[in-house]
Parts: sequence; structure tokens; C-alpha cells
Amino acid sequence: MKPSNNNVIRRLWELGGVAVIIVATLAIRAALGDDAGEPKEATATLRVGTPQRPEGNVPRDANLYEQYRRTQVELLRSDLVLSGALREEGILALPLLQAAKESPKKWLQDNLIVVAPLGSEVVQVKLRGDDPAQAEKVVNAVVDSYVKNVVNAEHTDRLNTQSIFETQLRNMEKLLSAKRDALNELQVQANRVVGGRELAREHYANLDRLLTDVRQRRLDLDMKVAAAKTRLAKAAADSAQSADAKLELAVAEAQGEVLQKARDELAAELHEISAGVDAAGRHWADAAQLTADIRELEMARSKLSDRLNSIEIELKLPSRVTVLERAK
Repeated sequence: MKPSNNNVIRRLWELGGVAVIIVATLAIRAALGDDAGEPKEATATLRVGTPQRPEGNVPRDANLYEQYRRTQVELLRSDLVLSGALREEGILALPLLQAAKESPKKWLQDNLIVVAPLGSEVVQVKLRGDDPAQAEKVVNAVVDSYVKNVVNAEHTDRLNTQSIFETQLRNMEKLLSAKRDALNELQVQANRVVGGRELAREHYANLDRLLTDVRQRRLDLDMKVAAAKTRLAKAAADSAQSADAKLELAVAEAQGEVLQKARDELAAELHEISAGVDAAGRHWADAAQLTADIRELEMARSKLSDRLNSIEIELKLPSRVTVLERAK
């Protein structure tokens, strides 16, 4: 049985109405965007790379680089960066954060997305929100805080370290100069003693023999004095024997004083020579210690100079982190 013309016409009207609805819906979605009704996503893109060093192509340590990149991802979500982002002008006043049930920082921690695809130097910071303009402001505030508190802070830390190392290097140079001067003076003194060491040794031996002779002669005089005193005691007071004994005693005592003085002078001179030899020994010991100190300081200076050169090279390199595109 064939359908009637009325039924056909009614069916065509129904299909036409559906088509109009579909077309209208598509037009509305085109006007509002394909994701009408869906939260918008604001995205900022950064590059975390390893710049080429001035001395030429240096192979990149993949593990070290990946560790560094992951560290940057964690820093982007850290309290330091998020707190800094919230301190950016106007951020806390955004309705997006005012409407948050939890604290603004907690809301950021829960909603901020940091994406770092494997095998890529790109890191993306994302945030979804019903108001794209507000989401963009928050994402850009996070990026600005990261640059200020992490990227620029690393550069500032290097500058501070450079200044500290330069001061330490100057102080080390002054100390090295002072120790070298002291070593030169000690060596001059020690060499002066060494130059006269043989003469001093011979002189010491001669003086020692003289001192032994003087001591012996002193003993002989002491015996003569004792004998003269004995004869004087036995002789009559006005006898010739008494006069001879008195004269012999006086001569012996006078000679004894001369010998005593000579002995004291010889002993003092021997002591001075011994002290000089001891001083020379101390000079050599001090010189050896100074030499060791200078060698140690020179090694420390070399290491410090290498570290300073490394920092100076790093300061000349472009930043490892570059903001490729801000959220917009």
C-alpha cells in the first residue's frame, strides 16, 4: 500500500525541523567555540635545556639532565613558587581564587598542572577554569614567580658565590705572600748559620779545650792556695816563712780570680754558640713547616681558582630555563 501524499509531506516537515535544530546547534557551538560549557585551559610553555659550554660541544649527561628537569617541575609546584605567585599584584583578588573553598595556595596545589613530556625539553604549566582570562593571569603569575624566585635566584646565588670566592682568593694570595716572605727570611738566617757552622764547630772545640785547661789550672791554684794557707798557719806571724806564704797566697788568689773570669767568659761563649746552633735547627724546622703550609695553600688556591673560573663560565652562559610562551 503506498503512503498518502499527506503522510509524505508531514514526514518531510519533521525531517526538516530536525535538520534546522541540528544546524542551529552547530551554529551556536561554532559561535561559542567547540568546548562551549567546558572549562578553558590556560597554558604557558617553558624550555628547560642544557646550553652549550663555551669550550665546545660537551655531551649531555642524560641522567643528570633528567634529574634537573624533574627538579624544575617540582619547583614549579613548590610552596616557594606558589606563595610568590599569590603575592603577584591582583592575583589574590581574582574571583577564581576568592571562590575557592580551601586556601588559595591549596587550591593552586590541587588544580595547577605541570607537564614535562619524556624526551622533550618542553615543560608546560596549565590551569583549567571557566574564565580563561583569570586562568591565564594565575598561570603567568606562577611562571613569573618561578623565574623570579628560582631562575633569577640561581643567577644571584652564583654572583654571590663568585664574590665570596674572589674575596677568599685575595685573602689566600695575601697569606701566601706573607708566608713566602717569612720563609725567605728564615732561609737567609739558616743559611747564615750554616755558612759559619764549620767555623763555629771548630771554635767551639777550641773553646771547650781552653775551658778544660782553665778548670784544671784553677784546681791547681786551689791546691796551692790551700797549701799556702797551711804554711801560713804554722809559721810565726813575723817570720820569713809567713811572709812568703802570704805572698804566695795573694798571687794564687789573684790568678784564681783571673782564671774564674776566663772560665765564665768561655762558658758564656760556648753557650752562645750552642744557642746559635739550636736556633738554626729551629729555623730549619720552621722553614719546613712553612714550606708545607705554602704547598697546601697553593693546592687550595688552585682548587678555588678552578671553581671561580667555572662559576664565571656559568655566568656567561644563557639561562637553562626560557619562557617560550606565556599563557594567552
